[in-house]
Amino acid sequence: MTAAEPMTAPGTPAPLRVLLLEDNPDDAALAERELEAAGYAVHCEVVETRDAFVARLHRGIGPGIDVILSDHALPGFNALQALDVVKRAGLDVPFIIVSGVIDEVTAVEAMRRGAADYLLKDRLARLGPAVEQALQARRLRAERERAFAAVRESEARYRLLAEHATDVICRIAPDGALLYASPACKALLGYEAEELVGRDAFDLVHPEDAGPLRSGLASVREQPFEPRATYRSRRKDGSYVWVESHSKLVRDPESGDVREIVAVLRDVTERERIERELIEAKEAAEASDRLKSALLNNMSHEVRTPLTGILGYADVLAEEVAEEHRGLVDVIIRSGRRLRDTLDSVLALAQLDGGAAPLDLQPVEVMAEADEALALLRPLAEEKGLAVTLTGTPAFALADRKALHRILSNLVSNAVKFTEAGGVTVEVGAGGGAVRVRVVDTGVGISPAFLPHLFDEFKQESEGYARRHEGNGLGLAITKRLTDLLGGTISVESVVGRGSAFTLTLPRSVAPRGGPGATAADAAAVPGGGRPGETTAERR
Repeated sequence: MTAAEPMTAPGTPAPLRVLLLEDNPDDAALAERELEAAGYAVHCEVVETRDAFVARLHRGIGPGIDVILSDHALPGFNALQALDVVKRAGLDVPFIIVSGVIDEVTAVEAMRRGAADYLLKDRLARLGPAVEQALQARRLRAERERAFAAVRESEARYRLLAEHATDVICRIAPDGALLYASPACKALLGYEAEELVGRDAFDLVHPEDAGPLRSGLASVREQPFEPRATYRSRRKDGSYVWVESHSKLVRDPESGDVREIVAVLRDVTERERIERELIEAKEAAEASDRLKSALLNNMSHEVRTPLTGILGYADVLAEEVAEEHRGLVDVIIRSGRRLRDTLDSVLALAQLDGGAAPLDLQPVEVMAEADEALALLRPLAEEKGLAVTLTGTPAFALADRKALHRILSNLVSNAVKFTEAGGVTVEVGAGGGAVRVRVVDTGVGISPAFLPHLFDEFKQESEGYARRHEGNGLGLAITKRLTDLLGGTISVESVVGRGSAFTLTLPRSVAPRGGPGATAADAAAVPGGGRPGETTAERR
């Protein structure tokens, strides 16, 4: 049992010990945060070079490491080489490649060599499930190995297990002759056990699969034996069934020669069918994504281009038209801007869904970004007679400037839109490893029934002919996606008729060296004096 198994109390993060081969501190921090978000209490050892990686392996894995994560391309070293080092050392530790760019050929080769999974860095949401799946696979391997050890303890116990197992248990001579087959072969292959004894085991294998199996058996002296294989086996009626075999070499204790092979065969036809369907579904989804991207790109061009012309000429027309017709031109301008904003939101959401929204994480002064968002929306607030206030102290967050600007603009815009009297206040503060921004309004508020759907796409509390405010229901959905990408959190408190308060939390950073706003307090907030990205956001 590994330390990562869920033996803790419900709601308590499961401990996870990670060896991370990564030369980019920011990427290492992002991976650690993603695992924490997946419910693990992470203890991470980071190594950046081949020598440091090999030295750590020489100290032994034992109970010390649950999983190995590796960037693909490092100076003078790559993930495939690191995987070979692990395999040569005979270590059974899940190895997952986490890379910015990896081609399909390399990915397939990595899986062939024994990698548990591979992920792209811009899709780290899969990291938690991938780690859990790899740990589960290792637990299954350990359980099977213990089962084999129990079989070897005594021939009598082995016979009792074999006669009653639902999986087929076979003993095979080094030349491929079947020495024994358990009674379960009747259900799997249609043969009585006695009919198989003495036959060449490879005669029951599909011709396309037999060659590699024979080669593996012939080379057991020269290279490590691969204990698991999946292939097609011929039934007595001539049909084929997919089986997975787990094998163990039985060697002569004195000479070391292989005396026989003990193999356990299991029907995996249904699993293979599901895997093929998943591959086909994945390919269909990728084709659909490509079609959607082409459609959105075309829509961006075919709609945005004429819309730009409409708005441009409408602005000119507003200056030239007679006063009594000015209102009609204003309607054209407002409608065009509304259509443009809707198009921008749809395209932004499509980018986020497709993982095509790269982030440039760097220290960003949150107070200044909030002030800029307020400046853009202050004229609209003043038209409605609303007071707009910014309070707090300067603080730096590790964020993408454009993404943070869009988040703040969306929150402030929503606050102004849904407030008819009173005002909007933006509060900025920092504590520990987090920067918090609260956007508070005195608007209409949100009903408790709608709060669970607040960040859903195309959802608005008032819909249809009864709705009182314009909008496409995408602003808060985009805000939530961007917040997640930045490693932050967003929450809301609201009372109907009294207003709402949105709280944004982001990982805290320090000011760029020598930059404005750098303080001793900022440096103290980040362990080790503070390289940007060394902390994770506080989790509530």
